[in-house]
Amino acid sequence: STSPAFALLFSWFFVGERLGAYELVLMGMVWTGLWFAHPRAGKAGASSAEGLRMGMMSGVITVTFFALGNVLRGMAMREWPQAVLGLAFAWGGLLGWTAATETLTLAPVMVYVAAIFWTIGYDTVYAIQDFDDDSIAGIRSTPRLFGAATRKMVAIFYGLALFCLSIAYQLVDTGPLAWLGLLGFGAHLAWQINQIDLKNPQIALKLFRSNRDAGLILALSLS
Repeated sequence: STSPAFALLFSWFFVGERLGAYELVLMGMVWTGLWFAHPRAGKAGASSAEGLRMGMMSGVITVTFFALGNVLRGMAMREWPQAVLGLAFAWGGLLGWTAATETLTLAPVMVYVAAIFWTIGYDTVYAIQDFDDDSIAGIRSTPRLFGAATRKMVAIFYGLALFCLSIAYQLVDTGPLAWLGLLGFGAHLAWQINQIDLKNPQIALKLFRSNRDAGLILALSLS
């Protein structure tokens, strides 16, 4: 059997490795924020210090959300880690829009909200893989919260994402190709919903990864 001293040493090693990983994530996101925000801030007439503050704040806010989501998931305090993940991952869209246009209007906010709903949906699909293990360990997640209604709830979140995107498209007056891409995006999400099976973890991973293709459809139609 494993000795207590070895177990303690391994535990400290694991904690150090996790902290190091989060530090790399934090620094990467903060400096990405600086890279985007600083040049635009200077172009708009703001000082270099103001640009640095904009980028630093953007990175810190994003990492705070990211860390909070992992803490909540790890401590099993909430059933909605997927929502916190969406708040963190989608933040870059607002930062990118502001850096590129020097404005913040309703359209990017709707895209941000859409990305949150989409993230909740696809990360719920991903978490289906861990359903049994999470149940044993007492870790909460949206699949455990929704249970047999998981497919229905994913459909609701995907539908909300499409609704928010359609509002954003109307606000910026996108062309026919963009709307065609949104239709293809919706068809892809509908295909995912039809394939969801709580008893099949393998299909859950396949569906989760397929969101890369769904996002590519959107990106290409807007390019």
